[in-house]
Amino acid sequence: MGGERHVAAHAFGCGCPLCAAVNAATLLTAAIAVATILAVLTRPRGISEGVWAVTGGALMVATLRITPREALATLADLSGVLVFLVGLFWLTLAAGRAGLFERAALLSVRAAGGDGRRLLAAVFAFGTLTTALLSNDATVVLVTPVVLVACRTLRLPPLPYLFACTFVADTASSLLPVSNPINLLYAERFDIAFQRHVALLALPTVLAVVVNAAIFHMLFRADLPRRFDPTPLLAKATAPLTRAERSIAIGLGLVALGYIGSAGVGLAPYWVTLAGGAALALVGIVGGKVTAADLWRVQPPSLYAFVIGLAIVVAAADGAGLLDALGRAVTRATSVGELIGLFGVAFGTALGTNVVNNWTMALAVIPPLERSGASELLIVGSMLGADIGPNFSVVGSLATLIWLTEIRREGLAVSARTYLRLGVIATLPALAVALIALYLLHMALG
Repeated sequence: MGGERHVAAHAFGCGCPLCAAVNAATLLTAAIAVATILAVLTRPRGISEGVWAVTGGALMVATLRITPREALATLADLSGVLVFLVGLFWLTLAAGRAGLFERAALLSVRAAGGDGRRLLAAVFAFGTLTTALLSNDATVVLVTPVVLVACRTLRLPPLPYLFACTFVADTASSLLPVSNPINLLYAERFDIAFQRHVALLALPTVLAVVVNAAIFHMLFRADLPRRFDPTPLLAKATAPLTRAERSIAIGLGLVALGYIGSAGVGLAPYWVTLAGGAALALVGIVGGKVTAADLWRVQPPSLYAFVIGLAIVVAAADGAGLLDALGRAVTRATSVGELIGLFGVAFGTALGTNVVNNWTMALAVIPPLERSGASELLIVGSMLGADIGPNFSVVGSLATLIWLTEIRREGLAVSARTYLRLGVIATLPALAVALIALYLLHMALG
């Protein structure tokens, strides 16, 4: 695909045969990429995002916008993400069958004291803690189902609380390096120490979560009951922990420690997730809570199709030079004032995550950041944009896609337009507040 970049060295009026052919090839690549993204966003005929994404990837290969070898190399680059997801679904299967997170949801109900507004705050707190220790993807898988069950049992409108699950998963995902695999990618490429990450991002992340929660309280105030009867769930909330709950709680604690320890010894965190998921699934099988067949059934093929297909589409677009503007934008951001550059890089990254997914965007923006010699502030700002920014759209992060999968299994549906409207209102101010806090902390800490 190197010939396609030949165009960049010529004026737009160049009429050589190579440029004419390359222009046509680039247009075809762009057309497939745009059509794929639009189909993923709108889901024509109700067909899942995964089908459209893998169709786009197949078209890129079939039309040689990307060679089969390059497509396989792209899949190899994704292997860590895929391993992480396999382990995550096993881990959440075991935790869900043990009832541990149902217990945590019940405690949230008890803490709310029969006030629907306090319950929303409790869901944000519950989700923040889960995200901090077990990653944003774990939050939507573990917290969403139990919150939905609690809402149905208590006859509460589920959507405000379910939206809180997915939004807090991404908004809180910059709290610790282990809260989002993207953070570990940045840490490895730019040598960001655990302590430095926490010093710069813990407070901005907490502020972003608070802003999110406050906006949710305003937007959904008509749907949040001032009083509800928690009695149907109070007896379960006060019952002693079962043996299964204790075992899984200890296992989850060890997984969380494993994430922290892996960062210190250079072990990729997805191996911790896979090992922890396999171990907890084995505990579930021995305890009769999980069957061997469940290990296969819990894996969502549509999600894997989305991850693989969209990665191939983006790789083809990058090979055609369609992402070159990103490098130029980063270079420009390094030449302006730090605060303006910070907002430019962070919001630019956030916007990109909602087009190509946050993991793909992170992989795309890191090389330009490295080549441009970007400052620590811009690098961390880009990471913040990749963590919080995906809340604009349904394709922004894997966590959102997992959340969509979970609620669709329960017969609920949220359109891309509804999610976009809520995302813009709730995420823009949250990200802005986090960036201002980051800027001030960076100046204070040096």
